[in-house]
Amino acid sequence: QPRNEAFGGRRHLLRAARELDGRGQYLQSLRLLARYLEGGPVTEEVLRLYYPRGFAEALEEVCREESLPPAVFFALVREESHFDPAIVSSAGAVGLTQLLPDTALEVARLLKIEQPDLRDPGQNLRIGARHLARLAARSKDLSRALLAYNAGSGRLRSWERGAAGLPSDLLVEAVPFAETRRYVRKILVSAVRYGQLYYGQDPRDTVRLFYP
Repeated sequence: QPRNEAFGGRRHLLRAARELDGRGQYLQSLRLLARYLEGGPVTEEVLRLYYPRGFAEALEEVCREESLPPAVFFALVREESHFDPAIVSSAGAVGLTQLLPDTALEVARLLKIEQPDLRDPGQNLRIGARHLARLAARSKDLSRALLAYNAGSGRLRSWERGAAGLPSDLLVEAVPFAETRRYVRKILVSAVRYGQLYYGQDPRDTVRLFYP
């Protein structure tokens, strides 16, 4: 009987998570799925719910424009905002890609967007994608670009100077901020999942985007 009750409870969690996902309430869905995943085997359906593709059409369009791997950008948005376009962090970062207003304004000028509305999903994704693409163009790989995205380009340069030529995987582990180390790891794991689930990518190919 206890096993049956537990199974019934998991079914309710999954059903509620599906409904929330369908409404675009991804954060609430993910919270339920985290509880669901504690109790047994995981199906592909559950993984797709756990790695949702909110705002998929707009996100994939900006990835094409900026030549970004969509699996990586989906992973970034999942980590930054859980696909909540109205979220604002304690540091003042806004929207899907959690852009600071000053950074967003600088990038928006390049895109000829005046007075950007960071709560607008389309504008936020365009600006966030261009910001990540610029960081990736300056860096040797996506892991360094993500270090800069999370902690700032100035800190990345400082860490590179102090790392004395360490390869990117060791550089990430040498970063003194635990939050930033976890950030890169989480996005790598999520990008591998997105690549497998939606794009048929070999996990090794996804990892090479971070660590060539």
